[in-house]
Amino acid sequence: MRVKDIYEKYQVPPWLQLHQVRVAAVGRMVAEAQKEAVDTDLVVSTCLLHDIGAIVKFDFEGDSYGFYTEQEVDHWITVRNNIRALYGFDEYTATSAILQELHLDRVYTMFMQIGSGRLEKILSEGSREAQIIQYADTRVGPLSILSVEERIAEARVRYAPHADTLTWFNEVEKHRELSLQLEKQLLDQTGLVGRDINDTAAESIIKELWDYEIA
Repeated sequence: MRVKDIYEKYQVPPWLQLHQVRVAAVGRMVAEAQKEAVDTDLVVSTCLLHDIGAIVKFDFEGDSYGFYTEQEVDHWITVRNNIRALYGFDEYTATSAILQELHLDRVYTMFMQIGSGRLEKILSEGSREAQIIQYADTRVGPLSILSVEERIAEARVRYAPHADTLTWFNEVEKHRELSLQLEKQLLDQTGLVGRDINDTAAESIIKELWDYEIA
């Protein structure tokens, strides 16, 4: 099934589609550049679907990124509520349920190994595929591909209003350090440096990925 058909089936918002395709483009660049062979198809497929249930977390109380118009809010709230009714309020649970419903066993198994909360374990014990997927997701912000430092800085600003303890800020700093370690570990196995992974380099890959076949 083509990924864009899956997006249509589950009414994935355009901005969430593009985020996943950007992550998949980064994942493919890094996977294909590895000195040792990795399962690039698994990397790309998982990246393309890693946030398919993420609409359940949106509150739609403001849109500082221009993702949708005021007239579209009611539509996307209805979509969100329908997805919540089927798969719950937790984005990770919703995504895993959808992957199982699609019988994408390999993608589901890989998805269960990734996530920002697992970063330390991924860095030390994760497969190369899991490491690439996690790194790719770290490199993509709401509107574009960013450096690790830019991505962490963006997340710090975006989520700060929801943080009420110093512990949260310490966790962000730990995440930054681990993400930089992961970047070095992965890119040392390629001819790439961080700045090679950017929107311009990803543009042609993104165009191809809309028709990617997920099996």
